[in-house]
Amino acid sequence: MVQLGSRDYYRCLFHTGMSGVHGIPAQDIGAVTKASKMIPSVNIRDRIINQLDKCDTAYAKTDMTDEPANFKSLTTGDVNRSEVRFDVKESSRRWWDHYLTQCDKLCNMLWVPNYWREDVARYRFERLGAEFVNIDHRWLVADTSLADKLLLPDVLRGGSGF
Repeated sequence: MVQLGSRDYYRCLFHTGMSGVHGIPAQDIGAVTKASKMIPSVNIRDRIINQLDKCDTAYAKTDMTDEPANFKSLTTGDVNRSEVRFDVKESSRRWWDHYLTQCDKLCNMLWVPNYWREDVARYRFERLGAEFVNIDHRWLVADTSLADKLLLPDVLRGGSGF
């Protein structure tokens, strides 16, 4: 078994959407940790690192701050005419979809959910709700009154309750 380095592990956390650990179920972060530490072969580790590089490249392309203006026009003479149109919104959406596709491939390699996807947010809240059930029952406040605790056992034993 081989494992990813610490830098690649944190890249995995970022590209799976688990870099901000608040609101992420502990078992999912544990799944990423286990998947990054128990890779069956060097070949598979190299493929995972290659996919991480693709995710990094696609994420860098989602930044549209250095792109040209929405419309440019160059006209010289009767023969040379050139128009450049660039839609920032459409390009940003396409690159973000491409980035999510690359992250999905990474998550499929690691067998973990992709928290960048909006449909996985429902899954996140279902898992967080399941963690509440595991709370120690001694810390929960009882919903019943004191009289129920005193009288109910007597009534169940066949007494009158008084």
